[in-house]
Amino acid sequence: MTPTLTDLYSAIEATWPPAKSWDAGGWTFRDGAGGGKRVSAVTAQADDAPSRVSHAISEMRARDEQPLFMVRAGEEALDGALADAGLDRIDPVVLYTAPVEVLTNDPIPPVTTFNVWEPLAIMR
Repeated sequence: MTPTLTDLYSAIEATWPPAKSWDAGGWTFRDGAGGGKRVSAVTAQADDAPSRVSHAISEMRARDEQPLFMVRAGEEALDGALADAGLDRIDPVVLYTAPVEVLTNDPIPPVTTFNVWEPLAIMR
């Protein structure tokens, strides 16, 4: 089964969640607690988001944050509205999928990985 983009976005959110998220004014805001841009980026909840970019920017600036948005596939109008607001595109992401077998078909060389609980001296 090939995952859909919605599946991939859900997996990203579930496996690297923000410290806190909340919905306001048609946006999902995230507090990434220093975990990186993706986990801190604001996302649109509705198709009319391009008309409400200024609200999201104001909300982020009120929290002393630089405006940061995640523009997902199909959100070209939002991308344009953000550009019109003077925001630059940074760190574009490409999502790849592959069957697990493709990633695990080569034997792992000895002393490459360890299945241990505590760190070994070499790891320290």
